[in-house]
Amino acid sequence: MHVRVLPAALFGSAAAIVCTPFVPASAADDGAVANIEEVIVTAQKRAERLIDVPLSISAVDAASMQARGANNLQDVQYSVPGLSALEYGPGNEHVQLRGISSVVGRPTVGKYLDEMPINIDQTVVGLDLRLIDMERVEVLRGPQPTLYGDGSMGGTIRYVTASPDLGQASASVNAEAMSVADGDNGWLVNGHVNVPLVQDRAALRVAVGYEDQGGWIDRPATGQQDINGYQIATARAKLLVQLNDKSDVSLLLLHQESDQDNQHFGSDRSTAWTVPTYLNTKYDLASVVFRYDLGFAELIETPGYLRYSVDTQLDLSPFYVPALALFGYPPGFITEVSFPGQYDTRIFTNQLRLVSKNDDAWSWAAGIDYRDFDIDVRNQAPTAPNPLPFTLLDYQQRDQTRTWGFWGEVGYEFTDRFNATVGLRYFHDRSERVVEQLSFGVPTGVDGTETFTSSNPRLNLSYKLSDRSLLYFNAAKGFRSGGFNGTSLTTPTYDPEQLWSYELGSKGAYFDGLLNLEASVYYNDWQDVQTNYFTPAGLTVTTNGGHIQGWGADLSAVINVSRDLRLGATYGWNNLEYKEVPANGDKAVGDPPDWAVNESWSAFVDYRRPVFEATAFTARIDFQHGGESRTTLRSPVFDQISITPARDLLNARIGLDFKSYGVALYVNNALDDDTPVLNGPFGTFVENIEQRPRVYGVSLHARF
Repeated sequence: MHVRVLPAALFGSAAAIVCTPFVPASAADDGAVANIEEVIVTAQKRAERLIDVPLSISAVDAASMQARGANNLQDVQYSVPGLSALEYGPGNEHVQLRGISSVVGRPTVGKYLDEMPINIDQTVVGLDLRLIDMERVEVLRGPQPTLYGDGSMGGTIRYVTASPDLGQASASVNAEAMSVADGDNGWLVNGHVNVPLVQDRAALRVAVGYEDQGGWIDRPATGQQDINGYQIATARAKLLVQLNDKSDVSLLLLHQESDQDNQHFGSDRSTAWTVPTYLNTKYDLASVVFRYDLGFAELIETPGYLRYSVDTQLDLSPFYVPALALFGYPPGFITEVSFPGQYDTRIFTNQLRLVSKNDDAWSWAAGIDYRDFDIDVRNQAPTAPNPLPFTLLDYQQRDQTRTWGFWGEVGYEFTDRFNATVGLRYFHDRSERVVEQLSFGVPTGVDGTETFTSSNPRLNLSYKLSDRSLLYFNAAKGFRSGGFNGTSLTTPTYDPEQLWSYELGSKGAYFDGLLNLEASVYYNDWQDVQTNYFTPAGLTVTTNGGHIQGWGADLSAVINVSRDLRLGATYGWNNLEYKEVPANGDKAVGDPPDWAVNESWSAFVDYRRPVFEATAFTARIDFQHGGESRTTLRSPVFDQISITPARDLLNARIGLDFKSYGVALYVNNALDDDTPVLNGPFGTFVENIEQRPRVYGVSLHARF
């Protein structure tokens, strides 16, 4: 690998090193195996070699994203053991790590864009970040209580954007055209421009993209075809200013919006329902990273602001139309009940931290986090073809949450090989909710204020077997905050939950770089689990009381067969299940966590061989097996269990790379696996969430 040292401000911490593909002269001359990648990450708030970080962490760099043709997180999950990501439209994304999964409450995986937390406080709602001009994606598996805090219970995902180059102008462009089997055509174009404004002092980097993705689900009742296509537009700008030798500041601005007339609901690529299930999202983000070198430590200040709006609609006809017949309305009077919703979210975040410079055996970091979260929700349930004389449903909700986090970590190197780190975060969350609701003409409402607190420790021990291998032990307590039940007077709130995880792992490069191997075994003890149940009145209420336990294992391996050929594989397994169930009986002993995938594995083949001067032939095959998952809702009246079968996805690409441009042909989901992402009906999903069929495409890229 060719290594470049960049200013610290690019990552808001210590100087970062970026890797670009390079074949050493010795390897090029005699065909020897190339040296292993010296990937540098900043997951622990300082720049470190990936191989030295005593955590289970995967890093997918820009070169790997390009080789895969990755556009979003679903495309990256192939290379991360234990990661599963599903979506049923842009902006509706459910992410889990190591089986820590839930259909209620806040997300179980933390998400960050550079230094800014970007989680929305709903399990299946999140920013659908496009991987345009990204430096890398870091995935930390297991609880991250001190450095990342609330929601990072299963792990943390960090999207690291490419930073401006202060010394040299550059640009790139990527264009694709694709065709969906049994569906429509699509296309996308994206790229970046980097411009130094003041040599070695200031630079601006702009990335833009637009994609028009073809649909594949038909609506026979109206004669419409391919109704679930969507469009996404993205614009991002990053300004970096080196103020002096000790300080710099960067500003990130991001705008993205998506439009989809119908989500991926259907069965056998067809939907029986006529209510449009549109999903339109828009978000604007601004984030600042200011760094000052104090000599003994770095001071970093990272304020950020995010506004996220969603305009969506679901179909409630199968649930309400039969019920309305009980009120005496004749057949055909009401045939459709839609469920439009508007969500307007505003988030302000800020972190102030100090990170030591590691000049001696001691290392430390400490910080204060603040998060101001506001959301306005409006849901209704209009009927067709005739209106009702009363309001079927009109729901308005306003949440305000103010969160403080105080955290610190201290590490000490007892020897050149043995290191110990301890950390602690104190979390304080004050939430307010106001709900006004009309249901079947009856007004109800719930107002409340609640405070949730938690103290969350971490212990990490690591031992270096050599410069290129280590063992580590990690014990950490993850947590999710509590919340409100908007329609329950008997159970107005539910409490936080906690998860203790104990992990033993190793990572290393062996046989002169031939094999890169990472493996870990862990045990999770998840208490006060937040779950849903149906009351006799038909209301859905979230409570605590479940207890989930189980073992798990992760494995990731890369074999550098030669300078031309690399092979890789990952494996993730867990046997998490309920050992104790809540008193309301919404779960049974032996039930797995909802939507949790207990086994998954992947493999890839990457081949690159020069065929002419400055020209290389490239080939890439990626395969992923995602195991069966299950969702369970139990009640005194009935049990609703949805089982999603295992699925197998195969992607393949071949191409030619010239000195500054390239072309590739690809096929995604080459096996045309039609296993649903989620089996319906379940909850408000009246049909399956359909898997995207086989896609053929051609890609062109150029670098300047």
